[in-house]
Amino acid sequence: MADITQGTWIKDGTPVDSVFSNGSQVYGRNLFSLHDWNAAPNLVSNFVPYMNIQLEPNTAYTLTTNISLSGDGWCDVFLFKDDETPSSPTSGVSSGSGRTLTTSSTGNVKVGIRNHSVSDGTNWVKLEKGTIATPWSPAPEDVLN
Repeated sequence: MADITQGTWIKDGTPVDSVFSNGSQVYGRNLFSLHDWNAAPNLVSNFVPYMNIQLEPNTAYTLTTNISLSGDGWCDVFLFKDDETPSSPTSGVSSGSGRTLTTSSTGNVKVGIRNHSVSDGTNWVKLEKGTIATPWSPAPEDVLN
């Protein structure tokens, strides 16, 4: 049986990727680690700091956040591929409006965040495998480290 540790599902010391109840997905492992974000190199594209995340190739992933659109209607959180640049209309994510993309054959994606801190616990970002957005939970790496 899996245990919940600070909102993250862990079984036998290993993070669980997803949990289903009555046929519906109720939990998805958060692949966006604050530890990794804080340790990431200073990469910037189109004035947006971002980090590379290596995922499975040709697989759907969904990014959600509680960060609202800026006062002028622009997104401050982005999910984009190697050949893209962050842009509100094409790769922007905001509260209530997540983004799902299918990775390329490399499996690499970029997550960018501007004008907001995600380290103080007020704002959050969740990247999970699949097309279903589930409630926020910390990345297992952030809980276990």
